[in-house]
Amino acid sequence: YYQGRCPALHTLRHTTMVVEVRLLLERSLSREEYEVEFFYGHELAITSTRPDGAIVVQRAQKTALVFLEADCGTERLTSPHTYSLLGKFRDGYAPYFDTEQYKKDFAWAGSLHGFRVALVLLGPKRLANVQRLLAANSLDFVLLATMDDIMREGVHAPVWRSHDGNIVDILGRRHG
Repeated sequence: YYQGRCPALHTLRHTTMVVEVRLLLERSLSREEYEVEFFYGHELAITSTRPDGAIVVQRAQKTALVFLEADCGTERLTSPHTYSLLGKFRDGYAPYFDTEQYKKDFAWAGSLHGFRVALVLLGPKRLANVQRLLAANSLDFVLLATMDDIMREGVHAPVWRSHDGNIVDILGRRHG
């Protein structure tokens, strides 16, 4: 079933969350004028980090790249010795952004100018804690939303919070 055995409950919960976001994305952006491709993390050949998914959004001649991370609250936010959420962003995604390796990895998608990481969390308290952590570390490419927000409004809706508290859509555009 899962590497020959039944998956742990937290693995099953996480996998279900990623699939739910994908389904919500399909429903949400299909009404818009976008062409959307979704890839699960295991389908990607990225060495610096392993996202839960990647979303390539195209409209007219513009292309956006958004990595998906689903957070079930089981990972440490910070840790000097073990894996942590901050470490994944600071040591995985930030160098990937700075070196522009994503342009080579996703060259087939067209011209890319940066990327976003959409982090979906289960609750507002953890979202607030992660937002403070991102702001303190100037990780401005990460967007945050709760699962409830995107289930209610849609993945494309302006329910995402930037590191500095602005409300934006999944492409990082301000609304309102």
